[in-house]
Amino acid sequence: DYNTLELTNIFINLLRNRHLFITQEALEKAIFKIKNARKKQSFGNGRYVNNLIEHIEELHILNVENCEDYSRIDTIEIEDIEDVTEL
Repeated sequence: DYNTLELTNIFINLLRNRHLFITQEALEKAIFKIKNARKKQSFGNGRYVNNLIEHIEELHILNVENCEDYSRIDTIEIEDIEDVTEL
């Protein structure tokens, strides 16, 4: 099993592969979610991180849909992560 640091690195690399940036606040929230998920018996390691990214992307698209701030389009912010329900 991967530890939290390894899962965080996977998370960051998946974002980079999608040409996305993340604010520090949003990254801290993602790490919090990863740490909490690791405590569950059904935790799926890399699969969880991949599912987390997919849910974040879906919320991000909705959050920037009518955004006129173009710098926001490729940056994951806290609101993109806060509403991700338990996976």
